[in-house]
Amino acid sequence: MKIKKSQNRIGVLLAVLAFVAVLGISVKDSLAYFTTYARAQGGKVLTLGNSTELEEEYDGQKHIRVSNQGNADCYVRVKVFAGSLVELTYEGSSQWVLDGDGYYYYGAIVPVGSMTDELLVSIHASEEIKELGTDFDVIVIQECAPVIYDENGNPYPASDAEVWAQSFEVKTEGGAGNE
Repeated sequence: MKIKKSQNRIGVLLAVLAFVAVLGISVKDSLAYFTTYARAQGGKVLTLGNSTELEEEYDGQKHIRVSNQGNADCYVRVKVFAGSLVELTYEGSSQWVLDGDGYYYYGAIVPVGSMTDELLVSIHASEEIKELGTDFDVIVIQECAPVIYDENGNPYPASDAEVWAQSFEVKTEGGAGNE
């Protein structure tokens, strides 16, 4: 009787080992499927032609100007951020216009090598900040976009959404793994 129990155990053990072996072979194939990869090599330099530099000075007020350092004419916009306990007021030439999105747009085209007129931002800290003697930051961001023209050769205005919504797509050709 003991021999039959041993043979049954050996039979069950062999069946389990055969199942694991079959499972192991199929898992290996599926792992190979999920771990395939393609190598990328080389590179391309992409120059969009627009490069600007923010110039700001602080003497109780921020004096903001943006220069076009690129190789194409562009439009410029500026946004200034501060905490909720800081009030900002703006002055500048009539070229700087506040739009509904919170950006100040420079209405004129900024030619290569040129600079915008000054945008002056006065910073007024609340009494709470003054009492606490707390430091705070005022952050200026600037963006540029190339000048785009309509079908009649007229430039779109600086605040037009089309100017700031431009995108591009890079397509590659050939090589393993490229689709």
